Amino acid sequence: IGVGYGSILVFKEFFIEPDVPLWVTQDDEITLRVAVFNYVEEELTATLILQRDDWFKLMDNASKTTILNPNSVSKVEWKIKALKPGLHPVTVFGTANESFDAVRKQVRVVPNGLLVEQTFNGETSKPEKYWVTIYPEALSDSTVAVVKISPGLVAPLITGLDALLGYPFGCVEQTSSKLIPD
Repeated sequence: IGVGYGSILVFKEFFIEPDVPLWVTQDDEITLRVAVFNYVEEELTATLILQRDDWFKLMDNASKTTILNPNSVSKVEWKIKALKPGLHPVTVFGTANESFDAVRKQVRVVPNGLLVEQTFNGETSKPEKYWVTIYPEALSDSTVAVVKISPGLVAPLITGLDALLGYPFGCVEQTSSKLIPD
């Protein structure tokens, strides 16, 4: 048994990189951009295909073609409309001559509506009852209840302090709001 150290250079002459937002709101129409990279000394004709899925409506052709100059970057765009809330895949395939690339990323589609949160505080030394209101208009797959029990008043502040250390930027209100327990 032994140990060795070294480096590996990984390089592709043709590849694609989708620019997928972290989240969009249901019913948003967005432009999905994909950067197409050509690191060869010749012009390439690239074909990109956006894989269809039921969470979005494709408002363009699924297949797009672009000509890439030698050692250049280009872009391909699709117009889509987000239909279903949830965490969904975005898959793009690209080919150019004998080269192939495929990338799958995820995008979160948040429901089109108003987020309603309720917070209750109390002590466990005596019986307590809390009523959570779930409105009839609430989306059935978006209702979540979280119960957190802390051993004292300091524990939530420590959780907030961890969040504060992770985000040392922004205005005073944004930074200090990280100290407020969930």
